[in-house]
Amino acid sequence: MLKYHRILRGILTGNLRDRPYRLNVSLTNLCDSRCKTCDIWQIYPQKRLPLREELTDDEFKRLFSQLPSSIMWVSFSGGEPHLRKDFCDIMESAFSDIRNIAMVNVPNNGIKADRCIEDWKRLLAIRRRPFVYITMSLDGEGAVHDDVRGVDGNYESAIYAFEEIDALCKQHGNAAIGIGLTISKFNFDKIMPFVHNVIDRGISLKIEAADSGDLYYQGQAVDERPDLEHDGIRDVIAEIYSLQNKRQWKWSSPIDFLSRNHVRGAMRFLENPGKLVIPCRAAHSNYAVDCYGNVNPCFFFTTGMGNIRQHDYNLCQLLDANKEKLSEARETIKKGECPRCWHVCNSIDSMIDRKIRKPWTILDV
Repeated sequence: MLKYHRILRGILTGNLRDRPYRLNVSLTNLCDSRCKTCDIWQIYPQKRLPLREELTDDEFKRLFSQLPSSIMWVSFSGGEPHLRKDFCDIMESAFSDIRNIAMVNVPNNGIKADRCIEDWKRLLAIRRRPFVYITMSLDGEGAVHDDVRGVDGNYESAIYAFEEIDALCKQHGNAAIGIGLTISKFNFDKIMPFVHNVIDRGISLKIEAADSGDLYYQGQAVDERPDLEHDGIRDVIAEIYSLQNKRQWKWSSPIDFLSRNHVRGAMRFLENPGKLVIPCRAAHSNYAVDCYGNVNPCFFFTTGMGNIRQHDYNLCQLLDANKEKLSEARETIKKGECPRCWHVCNSIDSMIDRKIRKPWTILDV
């Protein structure tokens, strides 16, 4: 069961002491998808970055064991996390070495279904662990998904993995799995039957608009990145919002409350991408650590604040040693001069902090 009191304690502690309560961690740039909306899968084949310089499981363990006590939520990403042979070792370290860990979330593309299932069999059987939320990436039904992801048969394998992992979550408890849907010009006009099916089955659905930001196009100049936008994306998101609002989200659920506002924020951002939806709390409530140990305010604002390897894997030590860079990054974000985005990796804590600091915004995003 998700321990809301531990999460609230982390949020309040983080806000009072100006310490992060959430950490976004990229485990690897290895990826077996071939997405039209992301370039991570080409990083190593094109030799843009060195695979051998990714953090080892021991280095992750050293990072986790020294995180401040305010950290209670870790969001992992990739690449495809399950492609790391030491994925389970890293997860077990996160479960046991992060002092006040209450929640972990991990994405999954479902291509290597059997490996994913075996990993979660091992991890979900651990009795003393935080709440685990697993996201299965699905960008439509059947051929729609396979076309966007560039891998024939991916939809079928992902559905198989989803069903098996869902059964494991129900068997062991303190875990859940949902679907993550990325909406782009490649699928916006084909996804509504899929969305209806997901909601009819009572499956949690998280949506994002595709983005050509730094996380997805590492090492590429902005003018070399593809245009993923389409005027129809916002209309489809509005349609999904209406459907979820009527049939899925519960007003009594804090998670649904934040999910609802995240989608509202996505619609607002697409109306005016040149403006922050609300004040962003990157470099306050959360930071991003990439798979090479580089620390940034977030994965889309890569200012290069330092590398944990140069600070004995101690995040607080790194931040204290780079106060000037940290101050500059915060000022840039405050002015809205960062790359500006609206993604769940930063939107959730930004919404939470805003409502704590400005309670009168409770009905706004």
